[in-house]
Amino acid sequence: MSFTAIAAQIAPDARLVRSWPLKGGVSAHVEALELEHPDGRLERVVVRRHGAAEWKPLLDDVTTAEHGVLSALQTEGLPVPGLRLLDASNTLLPTPYLVMDFVEGTIEVPDGPPDTVIEQMASFLLRLHGLDVATLALPRLEHRHDPVPELLEWLGPDRSLLRAQLDAQWSGPRSYQPSLLHGDYWSGNVLWKDEVLISVIDWEDAAVGDPLSDLACSRIEFLWKHGRDAMERFTLAYGGTPDALALGLWDLYVGTSAAITMGEWGLEPDVEATMRARTVTFLNEAEARVLDAFQKRTVT
Repeated sequence: MSFTAIAAQIAPDARLVRSWPLKGGVSAHVEALELEHPDGRLERVVVRRHGAAEWKPLLDDVTTAEHGVLSALQTEGLPVPGLRLLDASNTLLPTPYLVMDFVEGTIEVPDGPPDTVIEQMASFLLRLHGLDVATLALPRLEHRHDPVPELLEWLGPDRSLLRAQLDAQWSGPRSYQPSLLHGDYWSGNVLWKDEVLISVIDWEDAAVGDPLSDLACSRIEFLWKHGRDAMERFTLAYGGTPDALALGLWDLYVGTSAAITMGEWGLEPDVEATMRARTVTFLNEAEARVLDAFQKRTVT
C-alpha cells in the first residue's frame, strides 16, 4: 500500500516510521501511520477505507459522506476524530480514503459498566439527536424513518401473529423531529480515557431519521456486550421509552437485521451463540410489547 505517499500528502517533510492495522469493525480497513517530522516530533494519523465486507452494501460515496458528517459534527463541537484529508481520486489506493487524527484512547469498557460511563454514552446520543439537521451542512444520507416495510420482509413464519397485526393496524411511522443518526452506536465505537468519553468513531452508517432507531441499535449492543441491566440503565439514561410501540418496532428492526447478518461478522462460535440467544430474547420481548400496544389501541 502507498502509505509513504499518503504520509507525504499529510506532511511532505515527514518520514513514515511505521504502519499497523487497527480494529475497524467488519466493514472498513483502518491503518495507523506514525510520522517523524524533521524536528524529531512524532505524529500519528489514521487511514480509513470502506468496503471490507462484501455482505454489507455501502453507498458509492460513503467515504465522502463520512467526511461530511465528521466535518459537520466538528463544527458543532462534538467529540469526533479530527479530519486531515479526503482522497477520492483512487490513485494512491484503489478506493477512496480518509485520513484522521489518531485519538489516544481505548474502546475497553468494563463489564457491568459504571453509571458514569452509561450516562456519558446516553448524553452524547441525546446531544447528537438534539442537533438541528436543517441547519447542519450534511452530505446526502440515507433516511431511516419507518421500520415496518423492511421488517415485514425479514420476519419469519414464527412471527405470523406479529405480521398479521402489522398488516392490519400499521398506519405509518410516528411523528417525530428528524435527527442525525450514528447508525452503529455502541461501546466499540467510543474511545475513552480515564473513563471519560473523548471520541465517537465509525460514522459510515450515519443517516437521518427517527432517533429511536439509534436507541434500539444501542440497546441491543448493550445487551450483547454488557447484559440486560446495562441495557436498561442506558435506556433510562437516554430518557426511557416514551413511545413503547415505536421503540418496540425499532427493536424488532435492529434485532431481526442482526440475526440475518450476524453469521458474516467473523465472530467466535461461542460469542455468536451467546449473542444469538440474547437476540431471540430481545426479539420476543419486543414482539410482546408491540402486540400489547396494538391490543391497547384496539381496546381504546
